[in-house]
Amino acid sequence: PSDRVRVWRVVPKVVHPDAEVDTSKLEPETGLTQRAARELANERNHAGVPRPTIEWVAEPTERIVDRGSLLTAFRE
Repeated sequence: PSDRVRVWRVVPKVVHPDAEVDTSKLEPETGLTQRAARELANERNHAGVPRPTIEWVAEPTERIVDRGSLLTAFRE
């Protein structure tokens, strides 16, 4: 197994293209493993305050780093 892995991030996406939603103040979370990014996106999508116009999505970045430098689980 390789000690190098791709960096993933969680970003907000506007679900309804006609909705006027400012996502600039919603910070993406980066430096995650694929599993941690997917778990965080799922957690944010099911958070207490519903935002039907925004969906959090896990997506890969171009960066490849040492496995030990990534967050393997989301920590609050």
